Amino acid sequence: MTQNTYGDFIDLIEKTKITEAAVFIERWKKLATEEQWKEYRPLPLTPELIMGFAEDTATHFQRRIAGIDTEELYTLVIKDAHAFFREVHEKAQKLGMQIELNQIDTSLTPSEVIARKGG
Repeated sequence: MTQNTYGDFIDLIEKTKITEAAVFIERWKKLATEEQWKEYRPLPLTPELIMGFAEDTATHFQRRIAGIDTEELYTLVIKDAHAFFREVHEKAQKLGMQIELNQIDTSLTPSEVIARKGG
């Protein structure tokens, strides 16, 4: 059985149909040089790499949400973010990662934190 790599995960996740997520991935990939990607892509896929990607994703969506001034767009971006977290989880599991959705799908706003804690 072949070990899945970080590159395998990135290849899968790049196929997202969620526009805001696709924008994030495009920007995120530019944070590393071509040489760095040559080092990163063959790394064995681990839950820690998936969670790191999810943290970067959450940061992107939190920044995006902070700049929104309409309720409709605010709701749409939050909905897209959580849909993308579910997609990340699904693709990670497809590649054999034992990781829970709640390790990836994080609260993006203070009101979500309160709601998840039952407040």
